[in-house]
Amino acid sequence: MLAVGGLAPDSFIILDDFYHLSRADQPNIAGYFHRVVKDTGIWLKFGSISLWTRLYAGGNPPVGLQAPHDIRDLSLDRGLREFKNSKRFLETILDRLCEECEVQRKSLFTDGALDRLVLAAGGVPRDYIGLVSESISSAKNRGPSGKSGSERIIAEDINSAAGKTVDTKYSDMREDAGGYSDDLHGLVIALTDHCRNTKSSCFLIDSSNTELVDMTNRLQNMRFVHLVATNETVPNQASDRYNVYVLDVSLLAAQRAWQVDFMGWETRAGRRARKLIFDGKPAAPSAGLDDIDIAQDDSRAIVSDVEA
Repeated sequence: MLAVGGLAPDSFIILDDFYHLSRADQPNIAGYFHRVVKDTGIWLKFGSISLWTRLYAGGNPPVGLQAPHDIRDLSLDRGLREFKNSKRFLETILDRLCEECEVQRKSLFTDGALDRLVLAAGGVPRDYIGLVSESISSAKNRGPSGKSGSERIIAEDINSAAGKTVDTKYSDMREDAGGYSDDLHGLVIALTDHCRNTKSSCFLIDSSNTELVDMTNRLQNMRFVHLVATNETVPNQASDRYNVYVLDVSLLAAQRAWQVDFMGWETRAGRRARKLIFDGKPAAPSAGLDDIDIAQDDSRAIVSDVEA
């Protein structure tokens, strides 16, 4: 409290990675800091993962901070639910970086690569910038080839860059998820198999399956999956409602998966197929190579060759 007393009005106290604290303790700690800064003109900010954050515990008297009365939520990630807006925002950042290097975005990246960048980053600026840098290195190592657009950065370079982030994601999972990490790891494997077998990065989960939705939302906060739509319906599935997710590009790229359609979810028809429904059970065996319709278009392809 003495340290806070020495701060000028309009200063900020930022408690980052707040979710690392025990959920049981979070309301008391948040309430304490709120009392410390009350009527001082000092701003209090919490950096955290919403699903693992509990700032309010109720009671009489209430404990913690209750939104929207005491605190306001502000999401810093645009995500993929508004893909075009996220792409426009992220490419504005990329254009500023290109200006510093006196180069044009279009001279560096194919259209397919630019779409894949947004998807692989999940709409997150920090991840986007990291993938830009890594994909440039991948393209330089690859060198030009006979493939159209290979003199620039193509979608396969983005896949290569994304695939290198998998180990870090799993390491973060073990650190952040605690006792849930084994269950979450198993769910990632099941989802990856499901998407490989359906040949689509998109999958649907029944919104009434609260346990599976909760687990999948935990994966979303760790950027293994990305929510793209809610309250979706599927033909001949009565009145069931589904959450629509896409699997992170890195998971399939790291395995050099079969050809997968990454952008089919953009149209409503493309995300309503019954085969896309994931119920937590292992998917059917993958089709043989002869049955796979390999995408040749750079904006859809995940790998240029398929390993037996």
